[in-house]
Amino acid sequence: MKETNAIQQANELNREIGQRINKLRQAKGMSRAYLAEKIGISVPHLGLIERGERGVTNLKCIRLSVIFDVSTDYILKG
Repeated sequence: MKETNAIQQANELNREIGQRINKLRQAKGMSRAYLAEKIGISVPHLGLIERGERGVTNLKCIRLSVIFDVSTDYILKG
């Protein structure tokens, strides 16, 4: 039971992070292709992150914080 709960919490966290990244990208008027290139991933991979189906690495989080001019805490916690 505890393992299932931890997985559910991780999935929810990924969804929240992905939603924040999506909102930041749209607020800056960036396409997925542009942002994906800037952080060094493919467009489909960025789509997976924005939908919360994949997590974001520490390095990608740092790159995103620089691009969006926000803290890594904001990307991770809101």
